[in-house]
Amino acid sequence: MGSPPEAGFAHEMEKPWHLVRVAAFFISTCCVTRAQYRLFDQHYEYAADFIEREDRQPPSGWDEPVDQRPIGGATEFDAYCFALWLGEGYRLPSEVEWEGAAWGGIDRNAHPDFVIGVSPFTSECTADQVNHDDGLTMDESIPMKAGLYRGYAVPVRFAGFSVNGFGLWQMSGNVWEWCDSVWQPDLFSATVCETRYFSSESASADFFDRKWNSARGGSWDCIAWFCRCSCRDCSELWSHSTGIRLSRDRFPPDM
Repeated sequence: MGSPPEAGFAHEMEKPWHLVRVAAFFISTCCVTRAQYRLFDQHYEYAADFIEREDRQPPSGWDEPVDQRPIGGATEFDAYCFALWLGEGYRLPSEVEWEGAAWGGIDRNAHPDFVIGVSPFTSECTADQVNHDDGLTMDESIPMKAGLYRGYAVPVRFAGFSVNGFGLWQMSGNVWEWCDSVWQPDLFSATVCETRYFSSESASADFFDRKWNSARGGSWDCIAWFCRCSCRDCSELWSHSTGIRLSRDRFPPDM
């Protein structure tokens, strides 16, 4: 987990690069769609899909039917309530689970320069692989270039993209994904002393005491740097491009 020492673009919060073992778990192949979420909250609406840039025009098709796009503008409490409503032990993935799933089984010791879990595997990612703002480079210090900016979240099973080695769609880009991990800037502490609330008996009480929550994956309005599988970020509340991907334990806790 994390970024290798030779990764010049990595943030200190992605170090040290180390092996982490986790119990077996399931994770959904896609983020929760707006149609699915509306079964839980019939009043859910999301209108702010496209964010205009001075040099960009709304792309063709951005205002087409949106029910198969991922929910956007989700708070972590929205995710918590949706998972409780579904039952069956559904929850958000931990940061460790999320990153392990995002890489799709890639041998990172053999390929330390890879940045995302879908092909073609290189040290960069493009808008042909990941829905992000390709007008911005991996290096935040380099000015905007001319590139593809869709300006909206695409359907969760977007035909133009590939699944990773575990059959998961869009672990990078499209929408940020909440993790059930209290934010810790030190990666080793975050993996060894990981604090999770969805499985806590005092979840409802503890939830409102949290300040920073982990979010992973980047989104349609981010530069490629944030879409790397190793990139770590956090949020105090939510954004218009934050969605939900659920997971659950493979084996019940009492087994």
